Amino acid sequence: IEPALTVVLPGGATADRLAKFEKSLQGIAKAELHKVERDGRTVYLLGQGSDQVAWWTEGNHVVLTVSAAGVDAAIEVATGKRPNLASNAKFQSHRAPAGSSPILELWADVDRGLSLLVQENPAYADTLRQLGFDALKWAGYSVSFEGRALRNELHLEAPAPRRGLLKILLDQPPVAFEDLPPLPDTIDGVAAIGLDIPKTFFDVIDLAKAMGGLTDMELEQGFEAVNQPLGLRVQDLIAALGNKLVVYSVTQGFPGIGTAFAVEIKDADMIRRAVDRIVQLVEQESGGQVRLDVEKIGDVEVRSIELPALGPVTLQPAFVVTDRWAVIGLTKSTVQGFVHCQSGAAPPWKTGAEFAKARGKVPTRGNVIAWNDPRPTVQGLLGLAPLVVPVIAAAAPNVHIDISLLPRADQVNRFLFPGHSALVVDERGLHWVGTSSMPMLGVGSPDSLTVGAVGAALLLPAVQQARTAARRTQDRNNLKQIGLAMHNYHDVHNEFPPGTADAPELKPEQRLSWMASILPFIEQNAVYQTMDFKKAWDDDSNKGRQTAVEQYHNPQLPQTVDDKGNALSHYAGMAGVGEDAPTLPKNDKRAGIFGYDRRVGVRDIRDGTANTIAVMDVKEKLGPWAAGGRPTVRALTKKPYINGPDGIGGNFPGGANFLFADGSVRFVSEDVDPEVMEALATMAGGEAININNVDR
Repeated sequence: IEPALTVVLPGGATADRLAKFEKSLQGIAKAELHKVERDGRTVYLLGQGSDQVAWWTEGNHVVLTVSAAGVDAAIEVATGKRPNLASNAKFQSHRAPAGSSPILELWADVDRGLSLLVQENPAYADTLRQLGFDALKWAGYSVSFEGRALRNELHLEAPAPRRGLLKILLDQPPVAFEDLPPLPDTIDGVAAIGLDIPKTFFDVIDLAKAMGGLTDMELEQGFEAVNQPLGLRVQDLIAALGNKLVVYSVTQGFPGIGTAFAVEIKDADMIRRAVDRIVQLVEQESGGQVRLDVEKIGDVEVRSIELPALGPVTLQPAFVVTDRWAVIGLTKSTVQGFVHCQSGAAPPWKTGAEFAKARGKVPTRGNVIAWNDPRPTVQGLLGLAPLVVPVIAAAAPNVHIDISLLPRADQVNRFLFPGHSALVVDERGLHWVGTSSMPMLGVGSPDSLTVGAVGAALLLPAVQQARTAARRTQDRNNLKQIGLAMHNYHDVHNEFPPGTADAPELKPEQRLSWMASILPFIEQNAVYQTMDFKKAWDDDSNKGRQTAVEQYHNPQLPQTVDDKGNALSHYAGMAGVGEDAPTLPKNDKRAGIFGYDRRVGVRDIRDGTANTIAVMDVKEKLGPWAAGGRPTVRALTKKPYINGPDGIGGNFPGGANFLFADGSVRFVSEDVDPEVMEALATMAGGEAININNVDR
């Protein structure tokens, strides 16, 4: 299965744009440009296979695809040989409503995607079934203008009956605005969630037991570890909670600090006992440094703790337990306002005729319902500008902000109005809809999904970079462990392991490899003891070849076994320069450390161990770690040497990791001078190089 990405650039087919486009892509790909004719179109190609980038023009548009499969698919759609997305009934059913002006429409055939995933890796089938995700059909998301409002809509087709995690997430009790507790009339946002907390808690535990192998004994031990210090059973505490969560925000000048969370409760005495014990434990653990203030309001106690000021913001977290609700807020006044509304001492927020008219067709009952007024937030943000801008200027002198150019809050707010949203689950699946006057994060904001999606999209490259960096670090660690094993082998045998086992009656590619020889030194002695070094690596007696050795696997490469079940190696020993390098005598200037029959010790590395490559990343033409020959011993034969025809590289952008004979690991650029690379590959070439110019 080869995924393909296709992008259409409307109106992009102008001569100057195409020239810039071609130059940019060619610079990124660093590959030769080819042209082919397909169905009357001139298609420009860079790279090959799944890494191929292709583009061509359709009328005055530019079509760009990634992967070879994408070219054929896109042209078949353009020529009418394959149905296009507009003809898909499911796609049409979720599109922005008539009369609106769509600006973004996303759609995914989830069922098809999961089927392809299982086809590629059948092991996922059971996991998807247990999670209930195999019941997902399709998902659609749209953003459009509807009059003055920005409308966001999400559909997820997940027909009932549902099971697993999908059932836990979707099959929850609905909530309506009339179910909310009395809230202060100064709120600027509220979101209510229907969530049967006790049932959800125990359903998640059952799922963990079914999928993760969690045993009843382990579960009881975990509960007991909490029960003892708490002085009550966690199970009873969870059972005391209700099925509604409410998040609200009270206008308090600085956006966000008036946020509070309210949880419906069924047993107030149980919750109060738990709170009393937690407070006691916190005070004990802090050695008296943390003290809670207690204020009595009617028959309830509001507890709070004052924290050091954070610039213009002072936080005083507080919490209270009433007969039906447990509330925690970032400020004491937020919680006090809740209590006063409960007792009738303060007027509560109400939904009236104006609210109903503004909400329009957005449901007032659902699994999640929300309302948000952005105007107090705008008032607060613009009001803070005179305080914040000087701080920014002091921290970043090169950043110049002319505060006089900022509009007044009233100039902005006259165009704004409250936003409404709801998430409703029915027999067909999930439907979320929201309307607002401007995209803004905040409690009850219907744009949180949109802003969050954009934020996630912006974060994806950073996440990918972080993941790649972590894998590159693990790759370095693998090479370091291989280097340590080689030196420990040298300490025992007074030489590094030969490229292949001492079995002269076998051809090099039939023998066991040097990677089998160092198994005892990477904590794989049990596997080593099963290997017969006088027999071929794939002999029936050498079943150990199917054992996956973690140190031989680069986490950046997905394939870990071949089609016969043999565990692969993502590393190879450096043989030197030239096709015949593995067979050269060790005194040859083109010889590297590893040869099929070479026996090399530190004394033979006359160029210096810090200047000589021992082992390297490989990403293509992979073979079993147990196999002698090319899978585990390679030479430099064709340029470019890194990420080139020889298959040397770790699938990392810009270069590859190399283990040097002194045990150090260096990341060498793919743009390294070929002569420098040849000097590093040989152990007695006599070249003068500055290794510090190589490391990245």
